Amino acid sequence: MKRNADDWKTVCFYLLLNLSEDPKVEQKMRSKGVIKLLVEALTPESGNDLVILVLTFLQRLSVYIENKNDMALLGVIGKLSFLLSEDGVQGHLFQCDDPSVVNLSLRLLFNLSFDPDLRIAMVKEGLMPKIVTAMGDERHRHQAVCVLYHLSMDDKCKSMFTYTQAIPLLMKFLLDSDEDDPGMEVMALIINLAANRKNAALICGTVGSSREGLGLKLLLHRAFKTDDPLIMKIIRNIAQHDGPTKHLFIEFVGDLVEKMKDSPNEELTLECLGVLGNLNLPELDWSLVTDEYELFPWLKQKLLAGDSEDDVRLEIIVLLGTMAGDDVCASHILKSGIVANVLQILNAKQEDDELVLQIVYLFHRFVAGKTDMREGFMTNYSDAIHYMIDLMHDANAEICKLCDATLDIVGVSKIFLPLLSRNCDSEWAARIKEEKFQHHNAQWLEMVSQLKDRNKAVSRRNSLMNSSGRESRDALYDDASSLDDSGGNSYDPQANLLDRAALFAGSDSEDTGKASSDSEEFMDANLIDNSRKNAGRPKSRYNNRIAARAEQ
Repeated sequence: MKRNADDWKTVCFYLLLNLSEDPKVEQKMRSKGVIKLLVEALTPESGNDLVILVLTFLQRLSVYIENKNDMALLGVIGKLSFLLSEDGVQGHLFQCDDPSVVNLSLRLLFNLSFDPDLRIAMVKEGLMPKIVTAMGDERHRHQAVCVLYHLSMDDKCKSMFTYTQAIPLLMKFLLDSDEDDPGMEVMALIINLAANRKNAALICGTVGSSREGLGLKLLLHRAFKTDDPLIMKIIRNIAQHDGPTKHLFIEFVGDLVEKMKDSPNEELTLECLGVLGNLNLPELDWSLVTDEYELFPWLKQKLLAGDSEDDVRLEIIVLLGTMAGDDVCASHILKSGIVANVLQILNAKQEDDELVLQIVYLFHRFVAGKTDMREGFMTNYSDAIHYMIDLMHDANAEICKLCDATLDIVGVSKIFLPLLSRNCDSEWAARIKEEKFQHHNAQWLEMVSQLKDRNKAVSRRNSLMNSSGRESRDALYDDASSLDDSGGNSYDPQANLLDRAALFAGSDSEDTGKASSDSEEFMDANLIDNSRKNAGRPKSRYNNRIAARAEQ
């Protein structure tokens, strides 16, 4: 009975699969719920032919977002978890051995893994170790590596690779490939995994054992032999992690500098610069390295070369910032004159935030260093201080923060360095104080300026209204004098105007008195209203601006 049911389903799904070649027919099938029928057919009890057919059909449908979303709601990830075996490299169903099932399952998982939520679901369902197991079989290696690459894009998933056999297998693929390319997917996956600290330690070799650092040595040997920038990118990602793995690079610094200077491959040079820039180790004597390999002339030539890319210039500045952590080497940097070239780049590349940020960090290293180094930098490169003062108002928050911290040191330098500069120190202190005040109180200063402009406008309007009110009162007084019974030409202020009935006899006089009264009432009400509006501190729009930036 079960076999007959599977045969019947197989025939029906084959017919639907052939009909789905027409996109319009496929859309009608989706509206009739074909995806639900296919997902429900993926059970451990289903026959091998039926499962292969269903997986083929689902793989075709999964290229559309709407179909992918339907599959996610129906729990297709959990269904696929039953189809992959945890033991052995042959993937198979629980009842039979068939590599086609594993291959089709991995292809379907690859289509679904473009969705970040489904990648998380794959990890929760325990699919990662099963996919790693399938990667050991050459028949499924490409599909498994592609799925694992998508999983490695998420930082939370990177750490899960530590508990699988993925890294030993990938290192085997890379190092045993001889002259053959192990594949772009394998290289990309290792690069992603090396960005995690625990994975980087596994790649280098077990710390504290006889194999400590063996993996790093093999990677460097292969990178120097093949001039492959992708392998050097793996090494660069390893070098960014603090801890025991970074100390393994000390014995290879000379080899990295030689390869960086001699390689005609610009991409390899860039990656070597990145590796050296990550080696901020206190026990590394950068002054000895620069003297032995004559590094400064080469760095200056690369900075000024017209054909050098901005990425190369950026990595050179990062490397200089790392070297400046060594006080002796920092003094050599100042004496070499390379800081003048850095200032030229800052002037020419002011729109490049990353480049500007690294240059400001280099200046911060000089200012925060020893007294003689700080004095030499601030005396010989005063333009750098002026640049940082201007950059306090930069739109990039990190640049503003670093400039602020650097100028704090410059502002108090007069206390610690009384002999720093007789001419410039007081000017810098005053300008820095003014700029820092304007920077930290920019919102309030703007509102005060707006308030002053508003008050000036109100004063001008009130002045005009007062002038109009006086003219109305003068006209009223003239009319009252002309109505005096004695025929005099003067107006008696002690007289009671209300006793003069003639004053209200005519419509013209009545209108005049009403106009004067209305004018005075309007003037008084306007003044009260303005005084209420201008009373107290105006409401800040700072929070609204922050919200607007967040929305952008």
